[in-house]
Amino acid sequence: MPQDPDTITLEEFRSLRPVLLCQLDEDTGGIVVALDNHAFSTPGVWGIVLADLVQHIANAYAQDGMVGSAVLREVREVVLRELERPTDKPHSLRWEAEGE
Repeated sequence: MPQDPDTITLEEFRSLRPVLLCQLDEDTGGIVVALDNHAFSTPGVWGIVLADLVQHIANAYAQDGMVGSAVLREVREVVLRELERPTDKPHSLRWEAEGE
């Protein structure tokens, strides 16, 4: 039986060599974010990345039986609300790569 073109095997997934753009870790009730702000030539590309991420989130929930468009709508509403009235204030730390 032919493989669905929208799926890959676990072996194929493991063979991908993704670049870590951002890492999120829960830490004492908050979220710690580490990201590479030099990953793209312009900051606007992050908007595309975030939009793609939201689509992946909606697809994941849809696979669990939720309506993808409803998930997209809810995430969009929460993101816009959080941008307009943040529930916390992110702060930035800067680190240097070894040898700098």
